[in-house]
Amino acid sequence: MLNAEVYFSKGDYANALKGYQEYLGDRKNADKAVVYRAGISAMNTGDSKTAIDLLKNSASASDSVGAYSSYYLGTLYLKGGQKPLAVTAFDVARKSMAIKHLRKRAGSSLQSCRTTWAGKTSPSPNLKNFRQPSRTAPAPRK
Repeated sequence: MLNAEVYFSKGDYANALKGYQEYLGDRKNADKAVVYRAGISAMNTGDSKTAIDLLKNSASASDSVGAYSSYYLGTLYLKGGQKPLAVTAFDVARKSMAIKHLRKRAGSSLQSCRTTWAGKTSPSPNLKNFRQPSRTAPAPRK
């Protein structure tokens, strides 16, 4: 797993994902922060399905790992056109008390989703300016 962590810190997400997947294998109770970094690695390699599966797992944490996981799940769902799931994920991230700036970002993303999902003919201006996840997702605080 150390190799995966090094690859992740260098932004080599393809190799990081391979290392994380080797480490995670059949582990049912893996550290949620490791699962989160594996999900971010999958997201940054374009593997949305794997990213969603991993981030769903890490979103169950009730700390900053869970909050960040929920936020990035929302971005993936939104990208995939699954607005109801995006709304739910952003709402979970918004309700997190762990990180103030994440609550604001998730709240504005949630409002944008709700506005366009409600059937408006023109997308909300906030959605046009929607911030895509950074290529280097912040490491959640423990």
